[in-house]
Amino acid sequence: MSKPTKRPRVFAYATFDLDALISFASKLRGQSCSIDTLARPRAGSTHWVIFITFEDGVEWVFRSPRSGLSAIVTEESASKLLT
Repeated sequence: MSKPTKRPRVFAYATFDLDALISFASKLRGQSCSIDTLARPRAGSTHWVIFITFEDGVEWVFRSPRSGLSAIVTEESASKLLT
C-alpha cells in the first residue's frame, strides 16, 4: 500500500497552476525562473506571497489575497495570541 502523495508546501493557502505562473513570469522577463515548492508561502493578515527566482538572481514577489479562515488569523498570529 503506497503513502498518499504529500502536497507541496507552496500550495498551503491556495491551489493554482504553478507551471502557468512560471511560464508567464519567464515570458514577461525573457528569462527562465523557478519557484521553491518546498517553501511555505509568507503570509500576512490579508495576503500570502511566494518568490519567483530568475536565473540571474532577480526575485519577483507573487502576491495573492488570503481566503477563508486563514484570512482572519494567521498561524503566526494565533501562536502569539496563545503564548
